[in-house]
Order: sequence, then C-alpha cells, then structure tokens
Amino acid sequence: MRKLATSWCSCRARSRTPWLTLDQQVRIVAVASLVTGAARLLAEDPGTVITTGELARVWDLVDHAIA
Repeated sequence: MRKLATSWCSCRARSRTPWLTLDQQVRIVAVASLVTGAARLLAEDPGTVITTGELARVWDLVDHAIA
C-alpha cells in the first residue's frame, strides 16, 4: 500500500496541471454540503420542507454551484 501511495504522489508532483482547479474544488465541496443538508432536512420533516419550498431552494443552490 505504501508503494502505491508513494507512486501516486510522485506522479502528482510531476503533473503540470492540478487534478481539479480551485474553483472546481470549491464547487464540489459546496454540492456535497448542500446534498447532505437536503438529506437532513428531509429526514427531520419531509412534509414541511417540501410544502414550504425549502427543498426547492436547496436544489436551486445546487444548480448554481454546478453551473
């Protein structure tokens, strides 16, 4: 396992371009956070979340983060 990790790091160090740009990294963290939040909202009170439009707002934020 150590050899695999070492070879991955050495390949990464030689790469001239990052795997993900900073903007992409921020967006992926934002999407993960929003999806987690949506799951929590649905778990706590699904009826209210849907009828008040909270879930729709969360998905609008996800769309914005992906765009």
